[in-house]
Amino acid sequence: MSSNLFKFRKYDLLKSEIGNISDFQYKHFFTHGRWSMHELLLYLLSQTGRAKVSLSSFSVSDLTIQTFVKARKECFITDFEFILNSAIKRNKLSLLLFAQNMQTKIGLLHNHTKLILIENENYSIVVNQSANATINPAHECGVIFTSRADFDIYKQEFEYLFSKAIIL
Repeated sequence: MSSNLFKFRKYDLLKSEIGNISDFQYKHFFTHGRWSMHELLLYLLSQTGRAKVSLSSFSVSDLTIQTFVKARKECFITDFEFILNSAIKRNKLSLLLFAQNMQTKIGLLHNHTKLILIENENYSIVVNQSANATINPAHECGVIFTSRADFDIYKQEFEYLFSKAIIL
């Protein structure tokens, strides 16, 4: 993919640590504070191309929202669903409302999951991780898996959570 969206500082680090994504993979990762959730999402989208993205997090940073909006504007995210904790700070709500104008579905509920689901005709990717959608210097870990059966389990749970959420 040749987009400025994928020309970010930590792309090469993610490429060396995550590598290429293919079917039926389980890739465990440890960030050691070197990258954040939004950077991992961009890296994965650079491999999958245009995709539907479903994401959940306890909290979100301004830069992360800007990244999602840019990916949506450039059509790398074709459909976006986002679940956040209902205790999100008020100053973030204005940015979430801005993101909502980008045809993004945002749900609030008592949430502590940190998931990324990426789906298109060629990929079904789940990232289950400890990191929030924030700039994060902490040591975090997670696993990326690409089995359709596993994806369907997480997609069903995400849809259940979204059905219980307050939709903005």
